[in-house]
Amino acid sequence: MNMRLRFNLRLRKESQQYLRLWVRETSDVVHCARCGKLLLELNRLLRPGGFFVWSATPIYQKLPEDVEIWEAMKQLTKALCWEVVSITKDIINGVGIALYQKPTINECYEQRSKNEPPLCQDTDDANSAWNVLASMHKVPVEKKLLKKLNR
Repeated sequence: MNMRLRFNLRLRKESQQYLRLWVRETSDVVHCARCGKLLLELNRLLRPGGFFVWSATPIYQKLPEDVEIWEAMKQLTKALCWEVVSITKDIINGVGIALYQKPTINECYEQRSKNEPPLCQDTDDANSAWNVLASMHKVPVEKKLLKKLNR
């Protein structure tokens, strides 16, 4: 599926490289403003190497509540092993946007000092729909998929 995306963002050079790759090769991008615990579900849905775009006032506001939300978001995305690709402001309206990328391998998950948020267990039923605690899922490791992601 071809999709043209336009951005009114002034991005650093390294971020532009990621976005070219994102627009050309990625079909899995997730966006939300105030997600909280929903990020665990978004992490499950986001393919390895996929991108998460967060645009919300805590990125650029300095109000105490926004600063607290931004700090919590930084801690959670770090625990999810997402890499910060860029943090920018729209040059027209000043809205802040943070771009994160999900890892393509499980190394970070396996090296976390704290199992928080918890990883799903191999014995968990992937088809369960009711009364299931939210947990993180490891990256499905398939040689074919890894080869495609690392080209």
